[in-house]
Amino acid sequence: MIILGFFRQIQLNIESLLSIPSIALIVMISISFLVFLFCIIFTHAQLPIHISAYNTTNNNSCSSLSSSSLHLEIQDVMNSQINPYLTQHYGPVGNCGGPIWTEVVNINMSNGRSSCPAGLSLLTHPIRSCKIRSGRRATSTFTVSRNYSKVCGRILGIQRGRPDAFGRGGKQTGEYVDGLTIRHGSRYNEGHIWTFASSTSQLPTANNCPCATNNPKASDKKRQPRSFIGSHYFCDSGNHNNGSISTVYTENPLWDGKGCLAVDKCCHFNNPPWFYRELLESTAESLKLHLQVNNRSTAEDIYLTGIELYISP
Repeated sequence: MIILGFFRQIQLNIESLLSIPSIALIVMISISFLVFLFCIIFTHAQLPIHISAYNTTNNNSCSSLSSSSLHLEIQDVMNSQINPYLTQHYGPVGNCGGPIWTEVVNINMSNGRSSCPAGLSLLTHPIRSCKIRSGRRATSTFTVSRNYSKVCGRILGIQRGRPDAFGRGGKQTGEYVDGLTIRHGSRYNEGHIWTFASSTSQLPTANNCPCATNNPKASDKKRQPRSFIGSHYFCDSGNHNNGSISTVYTENPLWDGKGCLAVDKCCHFNNPPWFYRELLESTAESLKLHLQVNNRSTAEDIYLTGIELYISP
């Protein structure tokens, strides 16, 4: 009886619909479709919540976004070059405070769908990462198309061989660091934001970082950063020994603030992994990432595994 009653109700509903004039029926269907379409658009306009997959825990107060922290990010939308779909973050990013940050690029190479920025080449072994395509330097440019006066972010890298940070650098306009620099503008010595240097080792006798005060060689003028860099840098090594030119130190990423020997005076310098820089004046210039080494790649190289950059007015 219940089933018969159910089908009887369906029959009455159909008869009721058929009794409506055709124009009214079309209007009702159109309105229903528009409501449905609006719901779909609204749902997809909300960016998905994504859990950061790299750099899980950090013991210092300026810890990175961990696997237990949630942040909004664009899911692989043109993250290799220019990102026209800039994501707004309301609240702190890393240790950079708030209130509003705009994501410029977010690349995690442990994600098999991520690609390298233009200017860099994909490396699949021994670790999925981005490297210099040829020669000793490469540049990736990220267009922002809006004014900003603050820049925040983090870079994760892998050391190969025996880089020597700022030591024995090339010409002032050339390879002045084994690592990478982030800047804005077109001139090499203007618009510097942050530099990430890689040293040969964390041992005092082989630590090329200028902040390694327990290494007499660190005070050598040839090992100091260029004047336009100042103290706005991280300097780290993935190597706990003397090292060799053929070793890739995949177990100890660069500039993450972890894996530090007690004797290393530079591993925590400026509190990595997150950097923060407030510019002297607002700009809308593109952000540029310069990856470089001052020796042949068979002796030293830097591979990038993660790039996150954010801007704020």
